[in-house]
Amino acid sequence: MSEPSLSPVRPGRAELASGVLVTALGLLGLAASWDLERGVLRQMGPGYLPATVSWLIIAGGAVMIAAALLKPGKPLPDFQIRPLAVISLALALFGLTIDSLGIIIAIVILIMVCSFASPITRFWEMAVLAVCLALASAFIFVQLLGLAIPILPR
Repeated sequence: MSEPSLSPVRPGRAELASGVLVTALGLLGLAASWDLERGVLRQMGPGYLPATVSWLIIAGGAVMIAAALLKPGKPLPDFQIRPLAVISLALALFGLTIDSLGIIIAIVILIMVCSFASPITRFWEMAVLAVCLALASAFIFVQLLGLAIPILPR
C-alpha cells in the first residue's frame, strides 16, 4: 500500500491579503499617533486610545495571517475595475453636489450611481433604497446632529 502524500498547506491568498491589509492599517494608525503623549492607564494622554486600538488592530491582523497560513483557502478573485471606478465616481459626485444640490439629492445620486457597480442591480429597488437613505440621512445629520448641510438645493 502506498502512503498518502503529505502536501504542504497552501495559504488562502484572500485571507492572507486581508490579514496583511488589517495589519498595515493598524501600523498606519500607530504611526499616526506616535507623536502623541500616551501616558499611563491612570493618566491617559491623547495618544493612549489611538495607540491601544492600533495595537488591537495589529493583533487582529496577525491572527488573520496566522489563520490563513494554517488552513488552505481560496485564491484571490479576479480584479474587477468596474466596481472600483463606479464607486469612486459616485463618491466624487457626492462631494461635488452636496453643497449645491443638498444632502437628499446628493445621496440619491450617490446610491443610483453606485448601483451601476453591479450587473444584477434592480432599478426600482435602488430607487426606493436611495430615497429612504436620503431622507434618513437628512433627518439624522441635519435635524438631529445639527450639521450645516443644505437639505435641498439653494
